[in-house]
Amino acid sequence: MKHKIVNIVLICIFVILLGIVAYKFMLGETDRRWFSEKSPNGRFTVSAKYESSSLFPPPTNVLVSLHDSNVPAIVCQYHIEINGTEPLGEEDYDIEWNEDHVRIKTEGNNGKKNVVRIYWEE
Repeated sequence: MKHKIVNIVLICIFVILLGIVAYKFMLGETDRRWFSEKSPNGRFTVSAKYESSSLFPPPTNVLVSLHDSNVPAIVCQYHIEINGTEPLGEEDYDIEWNEDHVRIKTEGNNGKKNVVRIYWEE
């Protein structure tokens, strides 16, 4: 009888863990974008998506990427810490396009501000 109870408990734990892994896998397939904006000339795109370092939300980081339409790869990526709940809004970021760089200013729900300038050559 004792072995039956132990087996039932182990099966329940296995099913719960399997459910958590399936949930995490499905969560990764959802749209987790914060923003995506093209440069005035259409060559570059800056985008940001939520990442989570834990099994369940809320996300703790945002991955910001710069894409160049002339290059089939991501030019630059960086992580910012938000330590809060999503979604962040349009008021939480500012993008300034310049001739030779883009300035990306972000502010997470924790009030932490980040300013990054990404330069490129023609």
